[in-house]
Amino acid sequence: MNHGISDLLINELYKYVQQFFSLPLVQKKTYELVELAGQRGYTSFGKEHTKGSKAADLFERIFSIRSSFYKKFLRRNFPNNVPVKEIKHFNKTFTDAYIAFFYISGVQ
Repeated sequence: MNHGISDLLINELYKYVQQFFSLPLVQKKTYELVELAGQRGYTSFGKEHTKGSKAADLFERIFSIRSSFYKKFLRRNFPNNVPVKEIKHFNKTFTDAYIAFFYISGVQ
């Protein structure tokens, strides 16, 4: 692919994300902070609904934003990222991938 993101970064991201989603539900739920309303951290399976639908969406996710962007522009309005503790390189890899994806999108 000609997107400029290294295969190593992509492979590491997949590895650590798979490790996160393989954690027991009770562990993943420690990252689901109700007060953040899904804006950071983990959202468990079936928690969200498509606008206008009563049926739950069939996914789970982990959500974060680029830390430097957050610190510079959004700190007053948005919560902190929720770091994952169980997987040693998860947070750095997630941040590196976020930045790489952000830059190839053309938005800076």
